[in-house]
Amino acid sequence: MKHLILFLLAAAPIAFGAAPPLREQVSLNGTWDGNETVPVYEGIQIDQKRYVRTVEVPASWAGKIVRVEFENVAFIADVLVNDKHLAQHIGAWNPFHVDVTEVVKPGASFRLTVDVKGPKHQPIVDAQGAPAWPVGGWFQGSRGGIAGDVWLRAYGTVHVEDVFIQTSVRRKELALEFTLRNESKRPRTVKLELEAAPEKQAAPVQFHGPSVTLAAGETRIVKAAFPWASPTLWWPDSPALYHLKTRLLEGAAVVDSETRRFGFREIRIDGNQFQINGVRANLYGDYQVFGDTWYTQPVIHTPENWPATIDKIKAMNIRILRWHHNPVPQYILDATDEQGLLICDEAANYARNYHVKTNQALYLENTRRWIEAWIKADRNHPSVYMWNATNEMSYKFAGAFDPTALRTLGDAIRRWDNTRPVGYDGDHLVDDVLVDYHYPERYNAEPLGSIYGWAYMVQSRPTGMGETLHTRSPLKEVQAAVERNTWWLGIWTRGLRYSGFTNIKPACYWFAEKDGFKGPRAENLRNAYAPVALFDKHYDDLGLSPYVTGIEPGGKLPALQDGVRARRTLVLYNDEFRDTSITAEVELMLEGKSFARTSKQFIVALGEHIDVPLAFDVPPANGQKLTVVLRTFKGGVKKFEEERRWAITGHRDPEPGKPWIQLGSVR
Repeated sequence: MKHLILFLLAAAPIAFGAAPPLREQVSLNGTWDGNETVPVYEGIQIDQKRYVRTVEVPASWAGKIVRVEFENVAFIADVLVNDKHLAQHIGAWNPFHVDVTEVVKPGASFRLTVDVKGPKHQPIVDAQGAPAWPVGGWFQGSRGGIAGDVWLRAYGTVHVEDVFIQTSVRRKELALEFTLRNESKRPRTVKLELEAAPEKQAAPVQFHGPSVTLAAGETRIVKAAFPWASPTLWWPDSPALYHLKTRLLEGAAVVDSETRRFGFREIRIDGNQFQINGVRANLYGDYQVFGDTWYTQPVIHTPENWPATIDKIKAMNIRILRWHHNPVPQYILDATDEQGLLICDEAANYARNYHVKTNQALYLENTRRWIEAWIKADRNHPSVYMWNATNEMSYKFAGAFDPTALRTLGDAIRRWDNTRPVGYDGDHLVDDVLVDYHYPERYNAEPLGSIYGWAYMVQSRPTGMGETLHTRSPLKEVQAAVERNTWWLGIWTRGLRYSGFTNIKPACYWFAEKDGFKGPRAENLRNAYAPVALFDKHYDDLGLSPYVTGIEPGGKLPALQDGVRARRTLVLYNDEFRDTSITAEVELMLEGKSFARTSKQFIVALGEHIDVPLAFDVPPANGQKLTVVLRTFKGGVKKFEEERRWAITGHRDPEPGKPWIQLGSVR
């Protein structure tokens, strides 16, 4: 495969209409023969299964290359057309295509057959029955089948196979890597014409490319780079999207065209923190398993329910989501691109005891082969902020893969995308770029001592936790521990956040949803992740005692002595992507009635936090409840509110004068 590097210059904008799908295509989703539904994204119980349907080829596709394209068939697919075997594909979650041009006729129909075998068949497993390919979380349940979209697509005899869209905010540059193929029997000279159109506007930018001559049968990578001074950037809170339309012209004739969506943004690591578009991004979120039964009905990951689910996830101030077990369908990432939810995209290297007997060399070799199609399918999604190569694969229960060998999987990922970080979730000894612990506090063990005293923060690298404070288990003997952990997450993560941890992804959304997103457990979690927050540091360090007795909601309120001057340390956070001016407000309420309030404006750098002293006189009100309400505002818009409650003890005579409260410098 040859490589050609080209530098293109932007020209004037041209008119643009609604962006089409990828290219000329017909969806083959729906009901196949025998009333089979295609796809079932979460898989079905399967050992062996035959899928059959009749497909009609549009008459207008005469002279074109015709392909059947599969997003995901798990785990072995044999594809037949009119009972003629054309291809076999091995591996789940990595898309593939079958060229049917020579066996179909435009304007006529053909019989498509897909014979599928589940995860317990060779070569997915070896002769001993141990996985020899990535099997993710579907191995034990033997799930599989046609689990992704199926398309019939048309290509020119000279066409675009793939485009890798790379955006750099620092360099103000759009870089493109085209894979072009000439399937005709003679040399062909084509000219690249490109335009990038904002998805919600009508003023695209056109780019004029050079001519490229391809020999008969040649596939060539063409790299193009050009300056772009002021694109509209993709931000999690403002996810602007573009459509890149590529046309191949032979003379005046368009011989091939396609359209891909992208966002102009840049993800990078600076010191021990992530940055998005040059702004520090403190990443706090969740991990989920696609189609998992943890979630209430209707299942939240369906195409119909997923956009509304993202809104609920973001309303919980969850910024990132790690997809655990295996990669997810494209519609999942399409929606996160549109709605600004950042995604940690994980391979299907799910560690379980069925790997103990795995031939590690063979497994790693097959995984490196598997990676290419996975990365190519997902790398143009702006919501994907990092890749995960592994999950706990160096652990003893999973056969203890050698960390040095696991690093080769990260190398394979970077071969196809070097614009994002690569992590090894739970395998924190593999990498020297970032750290992702799993359960560093010990499995089902509560935090000990101050939540602000965590000792595992690495100053030179981003330090995160893909799994921490386990919150769900079928084992009866650990129910009390995991129930208390669901309360701890809304408190303990505050200490991690203060200490500089980032990329924190505990399993948390499920219990917030179970609570109807209301009540102290859900509220503590939502507030712990709030971008512009004001915390009472000492109150949070009380841990669970104000909220839970054992595992029962309703703890014991801390006490304040009446008539004394209370001094607190508040922490003010600014984890948004713009505006450094924040107004902090504190209101004191006695048995629900306001009796004192103060506010002050602060400047807090993006991604940073500051300590803010607070002092107030506790009113002489023995036996009553004092509530301190903490609020933040930006531009007059309220960003955060949290209540902290005490029981007032003692009995002192009231002193004359107004209630005293001061925020900021305290005398």
